[in-house]
Amino acid sequence: MIDVGTTHRSTILACLTFAIMIAGATVKSYYEPDWNFDAVPYVALAYSLTNDDPREIHRRTFDDFLAAVPSHAFELLTSGSEYRRRLYASPEALKTQRPFYINKPAYVVLIAGLRQLGINAARATRVISLAGFVSVAMVVLLWLWTVRAKAMLVVSAALFLCAPPFTEMASLSSPDMIAALPLVIAAWLMLGRGRQVRGILCACAAIFFRPDASIAVLLLATWATFFAPSRRLRIKTFVMTCAAIVVGTFVLQKATGATSLPTLLRHTFESRLYEPSRMSEAISIVGYFTVLFRGLGSSLYHPSVLPLHLAMSLIAILALAKCGTPSRPFWGWMLLAWTYAPLHYLVFPDPSDRLFAPAYLLAGLGVIFLPIELVQY
Repeated sequence: MIDVGTTHRSTILACLTFAIMIAGATVKSYYEPDWNFDAVPYVALAYSLTNDDPREIHRRTFDDFLAAVPSHAFELLTSGSEYRRRLYASPEALKTQRPFYINKPAYVVLIAGLRQLGINAARATRVISLAGFVSVAMVVLLWLWTVRAKAMLVVSAALFLCAPPFTEMASLSSPDMIAALPLVIAAWLMLGRGRQVRGILCACAAIFFRPDASIAVLLLATWATFFAPSRRLRIKTFVMTCAAIVVGTFVLQKATGATSLPTLLRHTFESRLYEPSRMSEAISIVGYFTVLFRGLGSSLYHPSVLPLHLAMSLIAILALAKCGTPSRPFWGWMLLAWTYAPLHYLVFPDPSDRLFAPAYLLAGLGVIFLPIELVQY
């Protein structure tokens, strides 16, 4: 006979353990930040929303970083490469970089909003990443509580979220961590509530933080149409939804004045030097395939952990299959979650794990929650 009181106490203890682990990971990320250079143009863009003077924007941007970051980090941001030295020396050079970053309007607006509240804009980039990490964890914890997950599953979820690259993403000044939040909420709505349309609409919010999140949204729409256990989308609705996502992403690019994808790829993969005469030059076919098949070598924020997450998923799938748990919705979810990584790499050939985080998150959430949720169907 099961002791309900004991079970309830073990669940509460597990949730407290979850909260402590996430708090520890957050504190670690806070005290060990990675001041990546992308934060500089994002802050400059936040200032450009209310100021048109390149010199003033340039001055205020670097003043914020001078006040917020350690001296060694500031030196790397301003003189770590020829590209950075030129941007630090020239307001016009920094202005030229805006189209490469302006396609993430929600992130820029968040920075500007925190700045209006009196927070140093450079620090605001860190606040957003940490808030994104904590918010993702709290959504997962609430989801675990609502399904009355066993203590071991709660602790396992905490270990998953504290594994790379999520804590590293919380340490970065980038939109990556906050962009994951709408995808996690969408997964809850679709897996836990059977709300396919609402889930897809929620996931679309991630596109305003990272346009490449449209790949994940398209895959979620595919699952909702062909694999969901209930309330599947009609084929007509699916086609219209996918068309709206694709068109909407391109409209966002145009409306924000973002650079074209070929030019962005050249800027990212062929040359990061400030070359005014070549800023509108698209990447060559040879350059694209060179990057596609050779990757970027060691130019990553951290080593790749993709094999680790893939192995974790395969072990969990085999264990669940042995118990007879996996079904069509489960297999479909895992298949589409892991389709994200090669699809994203095909469009943006960068093996950095922070770009594959949606695959890790969706696959991990599927393993944790789908066997529980499918019991009710």
